[in-house]
Amino acid sequence: MWRRIKAVFRVEVGGINIGNILMLGIGMIFIAVGFIVYPIVLDGIVEVLNSDSIDIYTGLEPVAKVVPLIVLIGFVSAGVVTGFFGVKNIMG
Repeated sequence: MWRRIKAVFRVEVGGINIGNILMLGIGMIFIAVGFIVYPIVLDGIVEVLNSDSIDIYTGLEPVAKVVPLIVLIGFVSAGVVTGFFGVKNIMG
């Protein structure tokens, strides 16, 4: 039984491994979720910036203006990094 399990996970250089394919898939999922969540984040930030009580909190407006950029860069960079490592490991 252990031989069969080892044979499934043993891959030569340049071979296809299920982990590498999963990394590619996870990278695509990161980017898709990022693009789905981004409009929701933008809508929330617009609501915060348009509220009358934003002047009460010192520094909230500059931070709120940067949050959508941080969210977008976070999701896209996570997707690119996982996709890169998936391709790198498949290529050998």
